[in-house]
Amino acid sequence: MATALASIGCTGVLKATLSHTVQGESVDVIADAAVFSAAFTSGTTANKADLFYQEIDRALTSASNDDLDVYDMAVFDAATDLLGNTITHVEICAVAIRNQSGSAGNLVLGGEGSAAAWNSMFSASDTATITIHPGGFFMLVAPDDPAYAVADTSNHLLRVNASGGDITYDISILGRSA
Repeated sequence: MATALASIGCTGVLKATLSHTVQGESVDVIADAAVFSAAFTSGTTANKADLFYQEIDRALTSASNDDLDVYDMAVFDAATDLLGNTITHVEICAVAIRNQSGSAGNLVLGGEGSAAAWNSMFSASDTATITIHPGGFFMLVAPDDPAYAVADTSNHLLRVNASGGDITYDISILGRSA
């Protein structure tokens, strides 16, 4: 039986309460929440996705790397989704990665450095990186078509590095097979 993604979406919210003392009285101002969201349906064109991969509680010792093959997720024990379907990304629509709060070091994303580096989200740089501190997270969403390209033998290795201490991270990838 074929499977399809359902209830697909990406949401980020940034909100704050600002406190200030005016004439000895505390005044709180609640800033409107900035809500960023993208809704997807099942498929392989704009605003659609048909692949979802997730890895939770992935541990890395300090100074070690996971070079994730985002084409087929072959670095992990099973290159399948949560239902056992084979993963073959041609485009990545969203990446969310979190360096868990109990991590001792920073998570450095990107910078694999070879011609095989997945550089689509780094403006074609094989060495560009993003640092995610313990408790922090990063999310990138591209609902358009094409989203971020992936190729099997080139442009497919996303490095996750533990810098300055051991880390535990979670990663979710939403993509298209065509």
